[in-house]
Amino acid sequence: MVTIGIVNHNCHGLIELLVLSILKKTDNLEKLIIVDNGSTDGSLDLLPKLKKIQIIRRQQKLPGASNGKGEGLNVLKDLVQTKYGAFFENDTFILMEHWDTRLKEYLEKTSKIFIGSEFGSKPKQLINGQFTCGMFFNNEEFRKYNINFMPKGPGTSFHLNTDAGWEMHEKIHENLAEKFDLLSCRKGQGRIFKGPHSEYLFEDEVFFAHYGRGSLVKNKKGKKYDFIGEIGSKILRKIFKLYKFELKRWRRECFKRL
Repeated sequence: MVTIGIVNHNCHGLIELLVLSILKKTDNLEKLIIVDNGSTDGSLDLLPKLKKIQIIRRQQKLPGASNGKGEGLNVLKDLVQTKYGAFFENDTFILMEHWDTRLKEYLEKTSKIFIGSEFGSKPKQLINGQFTCGMFFNNEEFRKYNINFMPKGPGTSFHLNTDAGWEMHEKIHENLAEKFDLLSCRKGQGRIFKGPHSEYLFEDEVFFAHYGRGSLVKNKKGKKYDFIGEIGSKILRKIFKLYKFELKRWRRECFKRL
């Protein structure tokens, strides 16, 4: 059996699609745990009311998206009691049928932890990246490393509004590189989704896709304005109405596959 964890904050229009895809595509779901960091957009209102779904409502202690993600993941990691566990970003969508059965068979033959990463294996390539788009793990093996998902702070790869996961990055590339398998990724290749989205492949099949709320500015209209930073990116997305356009298209494609 597998326990799946999601950290959420104001992801209306996206998290419900992930939850529906989990319920449909997962063979051996024991529990789905959602740690919500004080959402105010009603993003949990559309979720199915099922015994398998547990929602933990909390207020994050430290400001910033990175800290919120780290706090939520630290809560989740201690709640996984099944043999297998998985974490997904709240704006991902699972496409592969029987994914947990297939990955379980893979883990039994190879490594004990399977991680989705859209960046290369060299540490320099991970500075602006994240690993937490998706991971699947043998819980006994995972607990050995006692991973702290909180960012280390200034002077490392810390940024208040960057996704967490740096601790895992460093452990992988400093100590555990041979024990982990990285999911290959075709970012923006458009096998299924058009636009600035990442698609994660397993055995040349799209396992799941990542919407990437923070990267929509990097499409054809916005790419040359990357230098303006996060606040400028938000303004730019509003000007071009990129978010609403991409969200509608994403939702339409996801519903086709439920």
